[in-house]
Amino acid sequence: MGQVISFADGIWKLYDMDNPLKERAVNYTVYYMKPNYFVDMTLGVRTPLVETLSETHVELKSLVADDLEDVFFQMQGENWSRDGEARELIEAKGLAHTSMSVGDVVRDDTTGMHYVVRPIGFRKMIP
Repeated sequence: MGQVISFADGIWKLYDMDNPLKERAVNYTVYYMKPNYFVDMTLGVRTPLVETLSETHVELKSLVADDLEDVFFQMQGENWSRDGEARELIEAKGLAHTSMSVGDVVRDDTTGMHYVVRPIGFRKMIP
């Protein structure tokens, strides 16, 4: 039957019409803050911008998830680096934190939209 894209609560979702009640997993790209921006971004003193993302963040990895909350869950250290597997990648990228934190950014690769992690949930970034 195909697929349909729906927009609700500021988030685009892709549905499989063969099973319309189940959202289809989406590809996401995760960007972590560079260490020198960590304090300001986590405290909300500074907000990331799409146009300067490469200055403040590092592209860490891509993953497949059901939604933004699933991305957050997958990117907690106890889930993706239970035994320190990510340590080498984190160090190689010049980063200092393993778990996704307030101020980190997620791009929905289907829509190209960027979302910043907030103290509660995510906020869509304006391009």
